[in-house]
Amino acid sequence: MDSIYIIGDIHGSYKTFLALLNKLPSDAKICLTGDLIDRGPDSKKVLQYVIDNNIMSVMGNHDLAFAQYPLISSGPQKDRPKIFVDTYDSHWGIMDTFKNYLEPIFDKKTFLFHREYILNNFPLFYYFEFDNALPLVVSHSLILPYWKGPNGNYSYEAEFIQSSHIINHKTGKIKFKNFDFSNTKIFNIIGHTAFKEVYFQDNFAVIDTAATFGNKLTAYKYPEGDIIQQKYVD
Repeated sequence: MDSIYIIGDIHGSYKTFLALLNKLPSDAKICLTGDLIDRGPDSKKVLQYVIDNNIMSVMGNHDLAFAQYPLISSGPQKDRPKIFVDTYDSHWGIMDTFKNYLEPIFDKKTFLFHREYILNNFPLFYYFEFDNALPLVVSHSLILPYWKGPNGNYSYEAEFIQSSHIINHKTGKIKFKNFDFSNTKIFNIIGHTAFKEVYFQDNFAVIDTAATFGNKLTAYKYPEGDIIQQKYVD
């Protein structure tokens, strides 16, 4: 297999995303680490570009929340679906995404299409094999300690793998004890936990470099290990 460029969490930073793509080869094979939406100004445009160009992406927790977000909620807060409470009443920025579909008028057709596309086309992980390098697994959060094989096998709940901040973004230390992170059968590239720079370990790399917080968006070329970055310009 030829090289592949993995791009970290975009979070609605459309202009930054396009600027980074302009630094890559025109025929680059690309895969995204998920969380395409929320917080940034143009989540709708990011999703549409990914769809129009058939770019691979795993599903981030923000993507899943958007795709499953109830259009109408009734009753007291305690009776709302958990995903409603977690997103609407927190710092996720999902309302920034909704605004993209509401202005100037509600673009219901695109809104529903994007939600359906996420659910049908964004898997938990992608598995890529190379001739002279470890197989690559792209997932939103760290799948490494739960990995059992490329055929959809892992030893924990998918939602946990997708949404848990297993790595402390300040110290880089693993938060959970009694998990084996020494799996040498794969190299795992993830996003989800934002660092100012790419965070490396022997068998995984975290490439969410906080673009939506004004830092930069990162592409990691595997297996060569080249890093291409774009400062936030949205």
